Amino acid sequence: MKPSLIAKATAALAALVLATSVQASNCSVAKETKDIVAVAAGAGTFNTLVAAVKAAGLVETL
Repeated sequence: MKPSLIAKATAALAALVLATSVQASNCSVAKETKDIVAVAAGAGTFNTLVAAVKAAGLVETL
């Protein structure tokens, strides 16, 4: 896997976390805590990103 793909995957996950954090801060209902990869996988629209993160071995890191 090329380093640029890892950098892109990391940047996309960071954007996802930021968006999720903003949504969570606007919600008064307590939600289950998930890691970045679980949120991305659960969204259903980040399948390629989740596969890249898994292939790069970054699941535990993120």
